[in-house]
Amino acid sequence: DIWVLERLNGKMVSTADFIDEVPNLEINSSTNNFLGFAGCNRMNGTIFFERGLLRFTNIITTRMACPRNNKESEFLKALQNTITYKVENMKLMLSNPSGEKLVFKKVD
Repeated sequence: DIWVLERLNGKMVSTADFIDEVPNLEINSSTNNFLGFAGCNRMNGTIFFERGLLRFTNIITTRMACPRNNKESEFLKALQNTITYKVENMKLMLSNPSGEKLVFKKVD
């Protein structure tokens, strides 16, 4: 499935928060991998999931220089801190005990 970021730490995002494109995520549950765009760099890694739990691990990104106002590091931190997920109304919501971190919209 391909998901495009809508909310980051409770706030709506736009292309102005990143470089021409908001982060997106493609999750392959059969291989326990993910890949996508983090807001400035491409990323990939592994996932661990079971009922209600989801962890993004071994996250690797390319190393392009990003503008200072780019929220890629905030996005990656939120992704790494995710421990629970919920899918509802074509949206993927990722959270941890301190609250909702990321909301993605399904696009494929």
